Amino acid sequence: MKTMSKMLNEEYLLKLADEVGECAAEYKMLKGKHNYFKQKMHYMKQHNDEKMKKEMTEEMKKEKYEKMKEFHKKLNAATEKYMKLKRKLKVCLVIYEKQGPIEINGL
Repeated sequence: MKTMSKMLNEEYLLKLADEVGECAAEYKMLKGKHNYFKQKMHYMKQHNDEKMKKEMTEEMKKEKYEKMKEFHKKLNAATEKYMKLKRKLKVCLVIYEKQGPIEINGL
């Protein structure tokens, strides 16, 4: 596998910062959705626990579990991507601050 070298300059840093911003927005949106549903379920359990148990069939429980599982996959992927890009940006900023524009392999 051939590694590509790229110029670590202001243009690259701005592009990377944009990517981090987009990933952060997606991550925060999914995290907010997660917290909302967590609070909603907590409320539902406190107030409608018996009613919920009676009304939910096994198929509905499976469907709900699958939706939740799929959502958590998306959340985990978004979290991982965001954290990875954030670390990459921090490293690139430190390198750029100390050495200025340089060509780096594997960016």
